[in-house]
Amino acid sequence: MPAVAPVFTPHPVHAAERHWPQSNCSLDLWIGYLHSLGLAPEALMGALVQLDFEGDQFSFCKFDATDLSRLYGLVLRELALYDRLQDHIVTQVARGHLVLVELDGYHLPDTAGTSYHREHSKTTVGIQAIDPERQTLSYFHNSGFYTLEGADYAALFAVDAQDRQATGALLPYTEYLLRKQPALQGEALKAAAREALARHLAGAPVENPFRVYQRQYDADLARVIARGNDYFHLYAFNHFRQFGAVFGLLEAFLQWLGDPALQPLAAHCDQIAAKAKLMQFRVVRAVARQRPDDSGLILNDIAAHWDAVMAGLRAHVH
Repeated sequence: MPAVAPVFTPHPVHAAERHWPQSNCSLDLWIGYLHSLGLAPEALMGALVQLDFEGDQFSFCKFDATDLSRLYGLVLRELALYDRLQDHIVTQVARGHLVLVELDGYHLPDTAGTSYHREHSKTTVGIQAIDPERQTLSYFHNSGFYTLEGADYAALFAVDAQDRQATGALLPYTEYLLRKQPALQGEALKAAAREALARHLAGAPVENPFRVYQRQYDADLARVIARGNDYFHLYAFNHFRQFGAVFGLLEAFLQWLGDPALQPLAAHCDQIAAKAKLMQFRVVRAVARQRPDDSGLILNDIAAHWDAVMAGLRAHVH
């Protein structure tokens, strides 16, 4: 029997009035799923201090699998696909497991206005329920919980055609989630989150990533202006949205910990999120005018806020 779909209410970090209501498909999926279980996803957000500038983009951050296990008793394992994708999903969902699979956003109705029936894009969803007879699939994606059916269902599982091996069609990377231990709660969860934060700080960038980014920003801006609006959207997602959303989530994490000493650091995180939004606005305007501007100067403020956050967190955990 298919799993019962949850009654879903978005987490407050996905509220429309926030600077960045969405981050990326991985972070948002976990936030929505854990929230649907009545758990606090904020405990995972200390891992985001490891965000860095990677030379051509900011890190596409994901939550740490070790934290999932230690904090919530959840174990993530790769699912070997040797048979029909649909059948594997049916089996795992019937065992009470969430199935995480990379699908084509072209067939996901929740992406209406972006990729749905417009362009092909890889994205990860968390499948909670499936009914092959009715051809329905219920899944977590980005900040919500959705159901698809009919032609979209058939298209997503076209990879299950009998001639798959003959045609060389590849099955998508797939994982499943097991609940092994009870989740930590209350102060025990916050204490474990602080311990995880200390571990993640050890892996945080040594050099301020916004100073590194600033050194090539003018060249990047010129390229975005030259390539136009379509390229701007790709660039903005992998730069402004990634670091803006991450620091918006770090602000929520520090507020959730509830320590008054961390509130000034939360304010610095909020400023980074806000200034990322400002930079995105300035760049889209520069693209429209086909003329570079001085938006790179905003990175001076962002870099100063990053220094304050990282110094404050390192002092707090030692």
